[in-house]
Amino acid sequence: MKVDIIFLLALNFENMITTKAFFRDFTRVLSEKESLAAIKSAGDSLELEGVLKAKLHWI
Repeated sequence: MKVDIIFLLALNFENMITTKAFFRDFTRVLSEKESLAAIKSAGDSLELEGVLKAKLHWI
């Protein structure tokens, strides 16, 4: 097995409910093959940010 992606997250949500919701949704996105392919194909940090925001429904 090899590692394709490593995420380092620095998050500061105001409450535990928001934190749990983020990780639930983030885990869902990472488990979807289409989403993971879009993340891997991002050309730079701004494109990666856009992909993640779209997949997490933040935009």
